[in-house]
Amino acid sequence: MTKPTRVLLAASIGLAWTTSCATTLESADVEPTPQRPRVSRNTRTVLEDSVELESGIHFDPNDFVDTPVTVKFGVTNSIESFIEAAPIRHLDLPGGSETGIGDLAFGLRHRFRDADEGGRAYAYELVGKIPTSDEPDGRGTGGRDLRLPGFNSGGTDVRLAGIVEQPGTKMDLVGYGALNALGSPAGGTIYQLLLATHGALPISDADTLFVEAVGAFTEGQDGELFVQGGLYRRIAASMTADVAVGVGLDDEAPAFFLMLGLTTNFGHLR
Repeated sequence: MTKPTRVLLAASIGLAWTTSCATTLESADVEPTPQRPRVSRNTRTVLEDSVELESGIHFDPNDFVDTPVTVKFGVTNSIESFIEAAPIRHLDLPGGSETGIGDLAFGLRHRFRDADEGGRAYAYELVGKIPTSDEPDGRGTGGRDLRLPGFNSGGTDVRLAGIVEQPGTKMDLVGYGALNALGSPAGGTIYQLLLATHGALPISDADTLFVEAVGAFTEGQDGELFVQGGLYRRIAASMTADVAVGVGLDDEAPAFFLMLGLTTNFGHLR
């Protein structure tokens, strides 16, 4: 069994264990607000005083295995805080492979305007990442998202994003624009513009399709473009599963990757 296969198997077991633990808890009957596996977050936030877990597996047959985990808390009905991590991560890099943990990120998302009837909702997102991964030297396993360039900068990164959402009777449309300041272990800052948009289309009471386009434009590098799409399924009152695929549109983006995950709301903290 190859090392990437062993990592993928371990990640699968971990995800199954999370699912098993979640299903043994009494349902909180709080609708989850999954953001994964999209890059473009929407304006919806976790219910006030409730705790939500997003966990998943991202697998690129040629380049990486990732296990992103996000814990979210509803500060108010329009503000959520979150922590992101990756407990298992494997990359195939030039000159060898690396296996380790990802960096740790802390964030806040605030919906400062709700959608009026027929109107738009607006939010912003602020995220800071600190280098807690193995070998934070540009060859390590750090970063927030292996699908995007600059993931293993090895420094402290900051993202400021603006979000606009247009709810619709048939489809919700979201626009997401972010400026990333990526710290370099050699010193200095590399700036990156991240643009993404997605549409979400409910096809039943339990199922929603989504499709997303993403562009990342990094200082001193060629741009990266990819598209991804998939299905959300509400499998319990407080639990939503997701499955998706992504395809790169240029040589800089991952050529093909698969994503599988689960979002569970565990109810009120108090």
